[in-house]
Amino acid sequence: MSAALESPVAEVAAAILEQSVANVDETSWPEGNKTCWLWVAVTPIATMFLLRLSRGAAVVKELLSEAFAGIVGSDRWSGYNWLGPKRRQVCWAHLLRDFEALVLRGGVSEPIGLDLQCVSAKDVSLMAPGPRWNLEPNLLSSGDGCYPAASRKSAAARGRVRSQFDSKNLSKSLKA
Repeated sequence: MSAALESPVAEVAAAILEQSVANVDETSWPEGNKTCWLWVAVTPIATMFLLRLSRGAAVVKELLSEAFAGIVGSDRWSGYNWLGPKRRQVCWAHLLRDFEALVLRGGVSEPIGLDLQCVSAKDVSLMAPGPRWNLEPNLLSSGDGCYPAASRKSAAARGRVRSQFDSKNLSKSLKA
């Protein structure tokens, strides 16, 4: 790194360290004939990128610093496991795809997936800024969970379920 960038990069790193939440991710990045990894840490006030040859946990620690005391949003890649479950929020989009897969599997998995989607929709709605979910009122009623019994029966009769809470429709349901 050039001397001109040392101070600003240190300021961004210090700002990230002070935050209560950071989302992190990495993606492959071709660099000549090598595969590098582009890493990012995103917080409400600062974002830092690193380009490294490694996808190892050491880079996550470099990006956030082991002194980071906040909650980290990430995918399930094992490089984040050093954070521990109380300091890590698995990415909602990944979880929602998993819940949809349970629904689509059918059988005993279907009601579990539907229930997980229901709880997730309520949780994400509570976290989202601005207007809440634009859902049909009967879907969030008590009794048979979010989903009316008739919907479950008709979905099972079709042999394939595509719920209203799949990951594509979920993002459309949140209003900016």
